[in-house]
Amino acid sequence: MRDFRIRTDLERERVGDFVLPLGLEGEGLPEPAQGYVLTFREGEEDDPDTYVFEATISHDRLRPLVQEALRLLPGEVRGILEVESLDAYRTLDVYLGGESLDRDDFLRDFAEFERVILEDASIGAGANAEEPFVEVFIDGWKTLSIEVPGELKSRVEAMLRRHGLREVEETWPPDPDHQVYGEIRVRPVLRVEDDRDPNLDEVVLQLRERWALELDVDPSRNLDEQGTELGLTLWHAIVMVVSADEESDRGAYLNLWATAGSLSEMEQLIDEAIEAQPEWMFDGIYSIERVAFDERPEELSALPVRRTRTGVHLVTVDPWGERPEEPPAAS
Repeated sequence: MRDFRIRTDLERERVGDFVLPLGLEGEGLPEPAQGYVLTFREGEEDDPDTYVFEATISHDRLRPLVQEALRLLPGEVRGILEVESLDAYRTLDVYLGGESLDRDDFLRDFAEFERVILEDASIGAGANAEEPFVEVFIDGWKTLSIEVPGELKSRVEAMLRRHGLREVEETWPPDPDHQVYGEIRVRPVLRVEDDRDPNLDEVVLQLRERWALELDVDPSRNLDEQGTELGLTLWHAIVMVVSADEESDRGAYLNLWATAGSLSEMEQLIDEAIEAQPEWMFDGIYSIERVAFDERPEELSALPVRRTRTGVHLVTVDPWGERPEEPPAAS
């Protein structure tokens, strides 16, 4: 992967003594209490009872705490990634590891992308393990969540005390009327000046591949984040393809617009679209999102609002070396 660079033109903001990650800015943000909230979680069926620590710490003290917390993980782990979604019907894309990883391999990857993970407010990352069940995750606001069984509770408490954190009733104050945090803004932290600079989508793609991550949705249904069945919706996918000629190093981005009733149906339409172009072979999915009808491209202006069957509406091919257009923002 090409080296990513953090922007140098951003002024880091503070709230009192609390330092924010570069990806957050705002006015009137209340200063949080630096500490942790502890919650007991009763296990279901054969799952163990666990304790969940939600720790909030100033960004200038965050990195050593995260590094020590990750060492709580046992030898085999599964990665977790959360990204601000471009999908029109959910706010977050949650990816979970489909297979186990060696912890040391995971930690090397995390260290490679650590600056992005700790600074960008639109991404969260971590991992969990089954034996014993341990989960360590840092979210977009850089709150560190640690979930452990009872036998590890005292170890986590001692670790948090070493970093100057004590149990508190709350860290960030509640915002029931959506007024306290109304001016908070998320801003990009990666320096992207030309096609040689990787953007956040490329960082996410790399982590998805390295950690064998799969989108945590039911692929056979088309639900919004409240669980409402949506039926047929408009989808946009950017798919990476390579030349079917093994002696050629040609490649391209295939942009595909289609109507589908589930992720599985959309993936089937992608397969059929590639089969219809025998000069190309599938190499991976760059992005795939549902799009609000009002955000369709001009080429689909005649597309009817109500559609009764799945199908591909538009396919374009862009050669390698040209960054694909960003999918339209969710409405």
